[in-house]
Amino acid sequence: SPGPNDLLFTFDNESPLSYSPITREFSSALEKAGLKYVNIHSLRHSYVSVMLESGASIKAIQVALGHSTVAMTLDTYGHLIPEEMGASLMRANAIFTGSSGEVVQIDYARQK
Repeated sequence: SPGPNDLLFTFDNESPLSYSPITREFSSALEKAGLKYVNIHSLRHSYVSVMLESGASIKAIQVALGHSTVAMTLDTYGHLIPEEMGASLMRANAIFTGSSGEVVQIDYARQK
């Protein structure tokens, strides 16, 4: 089975393919499929977008991409993480207010 350092695009399992033929073939495939041109690296961004949308953690994405740190992954792909402040605030509010929807009162005097 392939290891983490094995090459994906290779003729002899030892040397990487040169970038030009890969780019030519990729461009040709896009044209035949009637798709607009994107570079191969954009596939990586698409992969991260799909992983985030499917609920993958940033740690799982970091490992999948081979980044040395989560910070590197966040610095590179953080803009792809949807800002859901409204939904996040609603979930936090539900935790604070309990199932009744009323603010949960904490009697600090009784706890002393």
